[in-house]
Amino acid sequence: MIQKIRSSVVLMGLACMAFGNNYSFAQKKYHTSSSLCGGFPRVSSLKTPEGTCVGLVADQNTVPWKFPRKALSYDGKLYVSAFGGWVKNKGQVWELDLTRNPIAAKQIFQGTDRTHGLRLGPQGKIYFGDATAIYRFDPSSSHPQAESVISNLPDSYTLPNGKTIDSNHPLTEFIVLPSGNLIVNVGAPTNDCNEEMRINKVCAQRDVQAELRLYYYDEATDRYNPRYSRLARGLRNSMGLLFNEKTDEIYQAENSADQLGTPDELNVIDLKEYSEGRSYDFAWPFCYGNGLRYEGYSNYKTFCGRADKPLFLLPAHVSPLDMLVYQGKMFPELRGKILMSWHGWRPSGSRIAIFDTDEVGHFRSSSPSFLIDGWQEDAKGRHPKGRPVGLAEDSSGAIYVVDDQNNSLLIVASTEDKGTPPEEDDKSDDKIHEEDLNQIFSAQQLEDWSGMYSGLIQSRDCQSCHADVVHSDEPLKTLTEMINSHWIRPGGDTAQSDQLLWQRMTGETGVRIMPPPPSETILSGKGIPDSSNEKLKAWLEGL
Repeated sequence: MIQKIRSSVVLMGLACMAFGNNYSFAQKKYHTSSSLCGGFPRVSSLKTPEGTCVGLVADQNTVPWKFPRKALSYDGKLYVSAFGGWVKNKGQVWELDLTRNPIAAKQIFQGTDRTHGLRLGPQGKIYFGDATAIYRFDPSSSHPQAESVISNLPDSYTLPNGKTIDSNHPLTEFIVLPSGNLIVNVGAPTNDCNEEMRINKVCAQRDVQAELRLYYYDEATDRYNPRYSRLARGLRNSMGLLFNEKTDEIYQAENSADQLGTPDELNVIDLKEYSEGRSYDFAWPFCYGNGLRYEGYSNYKTFCGRADKPLFLLPAHVSPLDMLVYQGKMFPELRGKILMSWHGWRPSGSRIAIFDTDEVGHFRSSSPSFLIDGWQEDAKGRHPKGRPVGLAEDSSGAIYVVDDQNNSLLIVASTEDKGTPPEEDDKSDDKIHEEDLNQIFSAQQLEDWSGMYSGLIQSRDCQSCHADVVHSDEPLKTLTEMINSHWIRPGGDTAQSDQLLWQRMTGETGVRIMPPPPSETILSGKGIPDSSNEKLKAWLEGL
């Protein structure tokens, strides 16, 4: 149940976490300098173009949110949705007054369900998307109430054998058209329909999910017709959506299948052609890219050839999660260009891309420049690895970026200097080495780790995504890498439930539970047995 919060939050600090045996690591956060950017402490290590800077507006030291996702600037305030992790009813909606020093943060709603999308809708009301519904509220009200406008959005799927599974993509992203109509993402319930195809050779998920829906708004009643139209199908997860009012087109940034190295896509849906009877099918799960067929779907070669094709391809796994047409005065060189957040964890991701546009706002090129770069690596205390999600622009033209991995809100503002070039790396060695393990762990702990290594960490389910950390037949080298990457934090002051490795395996983070469920484990099809999970839990509890 959504609960309304009327009181302002109490500002909070984050304690450092000790790791025992004289080894300690501070909570990961942005390092700021004494100078300001847009009125906020300047982040000194992220790379930005000449004339721009990045400032830290808020993190968990100032706002106790959990995985903020999207931002909306409206009427002098900034509104932020917080996801809460892959556990139901932990989400939040926040209102920030950035004119106060320190900023004033008010939690408007709590107990929302995996909240993501956030938009301004008809009559000045703010809309936010939960896993199964879209709500709206009046921001001018002294006691805002959440009103459901779209309900019964799916967050699960029943397979032909009667087994019901939780959706892999339950987050609700949407856009509001000038007419008030809603374009709503209903993500595919699985990664590639693998298990369903094994059961009956048909992917029925394509008939009910993996689509964009069009919900019609009635201005006279200020209501939405629950009977929707399917705008496009065969879309795995439409997290990046943008409307081009000049051309009446929807731009859809597709998050393609995991684990296969296939490119993400930028697709275009023409609303005029749709109104004239055209149907759109972008062919998930059978095809990807420019009509290429996924391995195992040999019967779909002809289908892939005639399916709708993307406007252009994006690098694999950049995970585009938001798009914004810049319209402000602060950066004249950006006006009319499209900004796109790349949330992906691979080297090509974790950036804010800038795409040039033509006179009608259409993409001019598929090769972007970058507004913010340098998130891919931890800059040794100056900034953590980051994963940008939401983008917003305020009335001054300043740009806000939400980094959910670090629970942070950043501002991009103008500066008279030459931007922020990459700083020189700190040459001091602050990492753990394999020979240090005997000082951190007992002999029994190291023996237990090596004993469970082959059945858990060394599995292909882990290696398929984390080959940079997981080393075959080298359990101690992998343990060293996992400590330095902050997956494991040894020391009695870190509870097992606070270990990043355990949080990721139980869904207590802002990204999907790992490893994928057995039905979606493409490489091995087996998944991690429960017995191995219990061994890991016991081992972490003993640290």
